[in-house]
Amino acid sequence: MTTWRILRALRDERGVTLGELLVVVAIIGLILAGVFTLQLQAQWAYMMGAARVETQQTARLALDRFMGELRLASAVTNAPNCDNAANGGTSISFTWTNPLTSASETVTYQLSSANLQRTDTAGTQTLIGGVQTLNIWCYLSDGVTLTATAANVTSVKVQIATQDETVAAQKQHAVVQSQVRLRNL
Repeated sequence: MTTWRILRALRDERGVTLGELLVVVAIIGLILAGVFTLQLQAQWAYMMGAARVETQQTARLALDRFMGELRLASAVTNAPNCDNAANGGTSISFTWTNPLTSASETVTYQLSSANLQRTDTAGTQTLIGGVQTLNIWCYLSDGVTLTATAANVTSVKVQIATQDETVAAQKQHAVVQSQVRLRNL
């Protein structure tokens, strides 16, 4: 008898109306729109974070190379405006012994347009693009007094402000700074 009631209930079932179907489709559409919006926001946040990390890493790598070579310099040969307390200079030249070739070289780091460039006997190489400012301050042996006289420089402070080279509205900025005392003077 129970089976007979189930069969009768199934036979009397009429299905869903077009109105009910449209309501369900509309609800599913709203849910999918919300999921899509969340996905877009997550993707945008990831891209911004990745751009920020890349900007910081490239600036840090360029500064590390700059400071590592400067630390091993035997003499600073040119340091224009390095005694400017407000902005410092935008280029510095020094001699060092290249550890790979054991040859003495003159190396120049300078800001050219929006690029940090390194020039040596092999030519000019762009280390990083998107540089907004390069500030170089040169100090006497007391570490406090600024000097533009290349022969008197014993320590150098460098600050690089960069931004990524993507869409203007999404630019990420980074400022890295380091100070080094020249070892081989």
